[in-house]
Amino acid sequence: MCTNTWFGTPRCYIGIVVSDGSVPQRPENSETAALCRSLLPRLRLYARRRLPDVDAAEDLAQEVLVVVLEAVATDRVREPRHVRRFALGVARNMINDGFRTDERRRRLVQSRLPPTANPRIIPELFDMYKVLSCMGRLTQKARTLMLMTFAEDRDTAEIAEALEMTPGSVRVARHRAIDLVRRCVEGGAT
Repeated sequence: MCTNTWFGTPRCYIGIVVSDGSVPQRPENSETAALCRSLLPRLRLYARRRLPDVDAAEDLAQEVLVVVLEAVATDRVREPRHVRRFALGVARNMINDGFRTDERRRRLVQSRLPPTANPRIIPELFDMYKVLSCMGRLTQKARTLMLMTFAEDRDTAEIAEALEMTPGSVRVARHRAIDLVRRCVEGGAT
């Protein structure tokens, strides 16, 4: 699995039980490293052409590479000439699954809208997947502050006490976190 990049060069690892959360091992042989080097650029290109977000494309390319390496290691793909086709098929299926999931989320949001709401505007404003993705880019402290503010509905004094901050710094940190999430949702980057 190509998990780390140092100075733009992917460092490939393989772990047969990566899905169990085990630590990936160094490449077992040069063939595995060569497979990573040959597949990763094609997977990135395929994903970038089909997904609007560069980070999502990178994540997809690495997830596909993990599936392909596990398939090669367990002999589900026996012919070397079929590995590229298998990898692109896995990428296509993962992208299609993602689009189906997004469509289900949009329908769910539309079904819960009040009858007077404009269904063409509201789902874009409240795309929860996008908001959660942007929240994931915040620091742990900013994320905790946002959750305490909006999910737990705590006031500034309670948050300040829980996070050992002054109320003024809670307001400033909350304002900055909201601004980062808003810019991420509107522009696609933080």
